[in-house]
Amino acid sequence: MATYVSRHNPRKQLTVLGERVASAETYDRFYDIGFEAFQRGVLPLVRLQSGRLLFRKSGATIEQSRTIRDAAHSTNALVLRYSGIRLSGEEGQGALYLASLGGLVREHVHYSGGAAGLILPGGTDRTRAAVTTQASAAAAAGAARDFHVYRLQGELLLADIRIGALMGVFQELLAAPGARKRFVIAPGANAAGLMNTVLAPNDYSAARGLADAVYDAGRKRGIAGLIATSARGDSDTGMILDNQGDGVEGFVYALFGRAGQRLDALQPVASYDSFKQLRDAVKAMPGFTWVV
Repeated sequence: MATYVSRHNPRKQLTVLGERVASAETYDRFYDIGFEAFQRGVLPLVRLQSGRLLFRKSGATIEQSRTIRDAAHSTNALVLRYSGIRLSGEEGQGALYLASLGGLVREHVHYSGGAAGLILPGGTDRTRAAVTTQASAAAAAGAARDFHVYRLQGELLLADIRIGALMGVFQELLAAPGARKRFVIAPGANAAGLMNTVLAPNDYSAARGLADAVYDAGRKRGIAGLIATSARGDSDTGMILDNQGDGVEGFVYALFGRAGQRLDALQPVASYDSFKQLRDAVKAMPGFTWVV
């Protein structure tokens, strides 16, 4: 099968190919799929309403944590799923990463190593157990207040690359005459397989291609970023997308910007020692509806 090279994002040289973006061909394919889906208007858009609460875990203060990190960590990063250096070596977009309650605890469990270890068939689902523990355990003595709550000031328009949205895009794509040939997609490939490529926990090639396409195609449309499914494949029995009280599953939000930019649309509300403390506190916050 022929190697796929992007039509919409040509580059004169390939200077960067990190371990997280392992395949230039996969990146190019999903960049073009996303770019053309956006142009045709089939990539859904989501409006985040003013007043919405968003959540972030960060080792920095709540004020510092609404600023996109410097170029060495954001626009030139090799290891971020939806932002960073382009494969040409050029500086890419930065992004501030936030989440729903479910997305926050999923990402926290992943990065804290709370579900690491040998997987035994039929054994305890340690990832689900770790999520449950985070939702019920008090903070350890002396824990840092690094679970932050922000209130959105003003409406934001985001591209929707969550599982449900992308499955529709991929199903339409594969049903279109000539699409497999155009994007060099194998005859046996299906929408679920393409979705799994985007959700790959360790290879961000497809996800980064989609994100870069959204940024490039959406700037003139006022697209502020994207909403995605927390792509943290669980170690035992599949993805955990449980609602943690805000009525939505494990979502992450990547808000685009330049390195060093403070996102003034995020109003700091409060910081907490643990996910449980945050989760309990937001129940009483104005504008928050608790959903079990």
